[in-house]
Amino acid sequence: MLALGVQTGEQIGLRAFARATRETGVHLERLSTGKKINRPSDDPPGFVAVNEIDVRQRVINVRRDRIAFEQSYLGALDGAKSVVGDLLIDLKGIVIAGANKGGLTDEERDAMQIDADSILSTINALSNTSEFNGQKLLAGLTTESLNLSGLFSGGKYRIKGDSLEDAAKLVDSAISRINSERGAAGNRAKELESEDRTLAIELEAITGVRSSIEDADYAVETAGLVRSQMLAQAATFVTQFSRNLKAQTMMTLLNGVKA
Repeated sequence: MLALGVQTGEQIGLRAFARATRETGVHLERLSTGKKINRPSDDPPGFVAVNEIDVRQRVINVRRDRIAFEQSYLGALDGAKSVVGDLLIDLKGIVIAGANKGGLTDEERDAMQIDADSILSTINALSNTSEFNGQKLLAGLTTESLNLSGLFSGGKYRIKGDSLEDAAKLVDSAISRINSERGAAGNRAKELESEDRTLAIELEAITGVRSSIEDADYAVETAGLVRSQMLAQAATFVTQFSRNLKAQTMMTLLNGVKA
């Protein structure tokens, strides 16, 4: 009879086989998921750290999405205002040319007024139609808000009137306003770009940390899988050998009793 606590070869083999089977399952799971932490019990501190990093990654990605949206909006806004700026420059050229009364016929000045009216009407139309994602880009930016409505036909600052010097000043003021607003939008775009770069650097850093904590090492896991499979085979052999030896021993004892 075996002494109490002494394990047989079969018991050792069975336990080794169970352990090898568990290890094989772990390695297979890690290789299939690509992660060495698949549940809290795999690495409690690591699991907590990964979840904290996950929250921060989500916050960063949401903020970067909002930055990208605002950058797109600012780009669209600048595009719309650049068109208005170009129209105002054309308008200024008309006003300056119209001030040369001695060198122009009435018909030529009438034609220039038509061009001025066309530019002013275009600005009003752009204010009503230019949109980005359902939001009007030039809301409130009409010829009236730019103090240019007087340049329309019949207005105080019309091309055939006597106040073209003041009209030129009004156009200059409007151009200055547009340039100032575009400059402010440009500064905001630079701020967003700087913030996005900072967030991108942080995201890259914490993603690397997360990878080092969570990602499986395929070489290590593959080696572990092969080892556990070989141990399972060895345990199976030991178990079977022990059973065969036990059977042979019992047969020998039985044969001895018969004799």
